[in-house]
This record gives sequence, C-alpha cells and structure tokens, in this order.
Amino acid sequence: MNRLPARTGLEWLKQGFGMFRAQPGILTMLVFANFLFTVLVSNVPLLGMILPLVFIPCFGIAVQQACHMISEGQRVPPAVLLTGFRKDTIGPLCKMGLVYFGICMLLMVAVAPWINVEAMQASVKQMQAKNELALDPGTVFAVVTFCVLFNLTVLCLSFTPALTVWKRMPTFKAIFYSIVAVIGSIRPMLVMLAYWLAIAWGVLLVVATLFGRSQFAVVILMWLALISTLILQCAIYAAYRQIIGMDEASATER
Repeated sequence: MNRLPARTGLEWLKQGFGMFRAQPGILTMLVFANFLFTVLVSNVPLLGMILPLVFIPCFGIAVQQACHMISEGQRVPPAVLLTGFRKDTIGPLCKMGLVYFGICMLLMVAVAPWINVEAMQASVKQMQAKNELALDPGTVFAVVTFCVLFNLTVLCLSFTPALTVWKRMPTFKAIFYSIVAVIGSIRPMLVMLAYWLAIAWGVLLVVATLFGRSQFAVVILMWLALISTLILQCAIYAAYRQIIGMDEASATER
C-alpha cells in the first residue's frame, strides 16, 4: 500500500459514478434488493434489528463483485446478488456481520445516557398534533454522534467483505487489514466522503426545494438516497482496487 495524494479520493468517486453509469439497471436492482430485505426483516420479532446488520457484508460483496465485473467489461447477471449467500461465503460474511452488530450495540450503549425518551415521545406527539418537530438537544447530540461513529466504523471495515471472500482472510485478519488500509489512505478517503456528502446533500436539497413535502418528493428522495449510497459503494471498490489490489483468479472464480 502506497501513500496516495488526497485528490485520489475524487478520482475514486468519479470511477464509482462511471461504474453506475455503465450498468445502472443491475446495480439499482442490487441496492433495492438490499432495501427490500431490510424492510421485510425489520418486522420480524427479535431478529428484526439483528439480521439487517448481520447481512450487510453479504450484500456488500455482491455490489463489489458487480463493480469488479463492470471494471472488467463484463455484463453483470442478476445471480451476482447471491455472491455473499453461497455455501463457502455466507458463514465468514455473517461472522463479519455479527461484528457490525456488536459495534452497533456498543455505540448504542455509549450514547444512551444522552437520549431523553420522554422528550422524544413528547416531540412525536407535538409533530402529530401541530406538524412541528422540536427535538431535545441531548437526544439530537446522541443520535448524530451515533450515526457519525457508526458510519466511520463501517468505512474502516468497508474492505472486509472483499478481503474475506477474495483474499480468503479470516474475520479478524480481514478487520485488521481493512482498518490499516483505510487509515493508511485516510486523506483520500476523507476527500471522497466530503465530495460525496456535498454532492448527495446538494441534490437532495434541490429536490426537496422543488417538490416540497409531497409523497412524490418522499419517493424521489428515498430513491436518490439509495442511489447515492450505491455510488459510494462503487467508489469504495475503486479504492480497494487501488489500495489493496485485485487477485484476479480469486475474484473471477466467484
């Protein structure tokens, strides 16, 4: 792994957008399949909170495999969705997913003292009665802190699905190498995130301004949020390919 200039992050983002533009249909199918799965299992008692986190690496490697095929000039078949659910991959990837779940629980425990449940309930009642929302500052701080820390953690672990499947690394070795790779390239990573956030929020604000609070606006905003997340995943593949490098034989046999 070589030290990369900060502007490399913008190049990764451009490559991610280029991959999406090359085959938008299949990539959109992958992200909506993930979204649909999350919606369905979230209603399952007890497991509704666990399963979406556990299966993050399984869906993640499907997007990474699709990006690899696109970068190689291949057509991506719908069967790529099953990449992380095969007999030899689902076990290691679900172990990684349990790490995601454990981190999520630790962060929730850490921010819990700042969450005012009574204030949240009062805010919901006020919104229902007056269509206005007034949030408790401590709760806002806790939620924002949780989201920032969890997403930074996910970023540090973003190479783990590929390392697990393509490099055949055990769980904690993949975690170690992913963290080292991300931190070692932290400047271009942060530049990539900064540009991505600026573009995504800019587009979302424009749509919200044009269409207001209509149901159509909600659908468009949700679709754009999913697509922007997908483009970031494609950019992460571009980063993985440059920072760590592809084992072509291993990736192709998947």
